[in-house]
Order: sequence, then structure tokens, then C-alpha cells
Amino acid sequence: MIEDIAESLLKLQQRENIAVPLLQRQLADIEKGIENMLNAMQAGILTKSTKKRLDELEAQKEKLELDIMREQIQTEILTKDQIIFWLRKSKELDLTNDDNKRILIDTFISSINAYDDRLVVCFNTREKTSASVLLTGGCSDSGGVGAPF
Repeated sequence: MIEDIAESLLKLQQRENIAVPLLQRQLADIEKGIENMLNAMQAGILTKSTKKRLDELEAQKEKLELDIMREQIQTEILTKDQIIFWLRKSKELDLTNDDNKRILIDTFISSINAYDDRLVVCFNTREKTSASVLLTGGCSDSGGVGAPF
């Protein structure tokens, strides 16, 4: 089963990260805008507004370049051996130990938010965070849930 899970995770990792190409397209649009502003300035059209707009475009360009670098860093690809190693280590965790429970939960869950009528669990995924809403049936009594660990 560990081999099958590792193979599935390898396939999921190979899916293209859609954030990077989107950011790169935005960067290309910004660069084109900067080029157009520079051409206008060279043609003698120089006002406070054109200078301000050029400064805004330059700032947007810097931000997009940083965002692209962050996305590329966050998309580290694991090898099959690394995945199998982690799965085997996780399988060996002693779940009677509270620290091991925390490690396992912290790996898969980014946050849990409790409201009067629902519980929102946010899971860690490659595409940031995905949430699941668990309805409590309109009851805020958590007596049947069990003790926290």
C-alpha cells in the first residue's frame, strides 16, 4: 500500500503548478506596460501621471518577481524514496504519545475553526489550503466529541 501511495503522490507532484504560469503572464503584461510607458516618454510625453504610472508598474514588477520566486521555492519535488521513507516513519509513530499526534495533525491540518453551528478544518495541500466544513447540527455542545489531545 505504501508503494501505491508513493506512486500516487509522485503523479500528483507532476501536475503543473498553475500559479507560476499565471504570475509569469502577469509579469509579461507589466513589462509590456513599462515598455509602452518608456516609449511614450521617449516620444516626449512626460507628465506627472506618466512618471507615477511608471513607478507603479515598476513596483508591481518587483512584487510579481518575488511572488514567482516564492512559488518556485514552495514547489519542491520529493523523490519516491523520500515519500516512502516518510510514510514508513509515519506508520511507526506511537499514537499514544501526544507529541506524535501533534506531528501527524500538523502535517495534514493547517487550522481548525470552531463556530456555534459548524467546524471548519483547513487541510494543507500543495495549492495552499483546502477547507472542509463539518456541521454540528445546530448544537454548540461538544460533549460527544471527546477530550482534546
